[in-house]
Amino acid sequence: MAELDDKIAALDQEAEARADETLRRINVALKLNAPKLKGKKIPPNVKRLMEWKNALEYWKERYGGESNDVEFMAERLASFYEICTHLK
Repeated sequence: MAELDDKIAALDQEAEARADETLRRINVALKLNAPKLKGKKIPPNVKRLMEWKNALEYWKERYGGESNDVEFMAERLASFYEICTHLK
């Protein structure tokens, strides 16, 4: 069981790192596309970036922080992958 707990903890850390990196990249992309956001019609690819950003920020707000509880880490990990598959 300890092996499974270690694997969940490692995957949880990887998911958190991916979320941070993805948010950083999305913020850069949105800053580069700032003139497009001021127009009346926002391009679909920029809307998609905004959806990703909102979902990941919600995930970090709800599940962020340190935890040693394996069940919580598993729930956080499942939620992250659910967001990824939903917004793909």
